[in-house]
Amino acid sequence: MLMSTDWSAFAGLPADVVKAGCGISGLYDLEPIRLSYLNEVLKLTPESARHLSPVHCPPARSGPLLLAVGGLEGPEYHRQGEELAAVWRTKRLPCQALDMPGHHHFSILAELEDPGTTLSRLLLRQMGFR
Repeated sequence: MLMSTDWSAFAGLPADVVKAGCGISGLYDLEPIRLSYLNEVLKLTPESARHLSPVHCPPARSGPLLLAVGGLEGPEYHRQGEELAAVWRTKRLPCQALDMPGHHHFSILAELEDPGTTLSRLLLRQMGFR
């Protein structure tokens, strides 16, 4: 959602204040959560679930987005990552999907400790360091 925010209208910042992004085993469509037991606490409406779901709010223009998904994640994580990547590609926004075999959304974070891992190298490249 950071990459979809109109920062110039919202906070008087440059429109491109967020230069790039990375989602790690994310949930980008809140409708399935709204339909689950979790909604007893979250109290999402159909409208708020759609409004707060990045898959329904692609930016008009953007820097690159990297979507990493752990290979050990459940199918919903993979579906949502693939769906968001497809939406961005349809809008001709730069997006790269990255499958991380042997990882889930907790273990994948350890990849950030080593600058030599694929995930770290891609993020460093996004930041202009390599």
